[in-house]
Amino acid sequence: MEAAPAGLEAARTAAILGHDVHLHEASKRLGGQVTIAASAPHRADIGAITKWLESEMERLEINVTLNSLVDPDLVAEINPDRIILATGSTPRSDGFQLTTPIAPLKGFELNHVYSSWDVLGFGGRVTTEGPAVVFDDTGTFEAISVADSLLDRGMQVTLVSRYESLGASLPYPPATVEAAKERLMSQNFDFIGGHYIQAITQDEVMIGVPFTERKRRLQANTVALISYNHPNRELGDYLAGQTTETKPKIHTIGDASGTNGIQAAIHQAANLIRSL
Repeated sequence: MEAAPAGLEAARTAAILGHDVHLHEASKRLGGQVTIAASAPHRADIGAITKWLESEMERLEINVTLNSLVDPDLVAEINPDRIILATGSTPRSDGFQLTTPIAPLKGFELNHVYSSWDVLGFGGRVTTEGPAVVFDDTGTFEAISVADSLLDRGMQVTLVSRYESLGASLPYPPATVEAAKERLMSQNFDFIGGHYIQAITQDEVMIGVPFTERKRRLQANTVALISYNHPNRELGDYLAGQTTETKPKIHTIGDASGTNGIQAAIHQAANLIRSL
């Protein structure tokens, strides 16, 4: 297992049901993408989810190993009956956006174009300079958090979304979206809904309205693209292709399985373990 919410919940439920659980995390700490989300301004509270799950690992005396990559040698050493893969997902780097899925976004490879992980300090080295454009293809807190982070650096930020409204996919809008909107709109911030990105140049972003000729240019020295992540399924495919005498059953959960969202990932993990 991997120690994001799905992996942690799978380990917790399995231990409660009496299974001998070995939890292996590739990085130096538990939490997965929740750690990244909690690092953003005004989002520290979301880290309480994984902090509680971490405390459950200690309470249930689960064998946790950090900085550990799962490979066939490790699988042979542990000799598990089942492998639960919660390997998560990573930001796409191919210029994909849902409005134009068959063609990569022009200019996505430029040096001033970043992912949310980059902006929040969990990716490559970045140099940010205003004005900034954040493109939101998901309607979640991710783009809002990136905008908050850039605003905290004193930049003028424009958030462009394919959705007509800010945080369109978020639940309980009065408690989530409206609070974020009030905070953002009190700063050097603008929101443009119902648009997609046509192209990125060294100092501009060309945006448009789908199925129309409408175009607009925005000045941008920093661009952040927030799209749906790529599921990390390589390990599962690799392990599934290995030939061993006692081949364990492999299950994939969380973002790696295409299940988006913390609540959905936790439910999926718990339900899977209970069904075994």
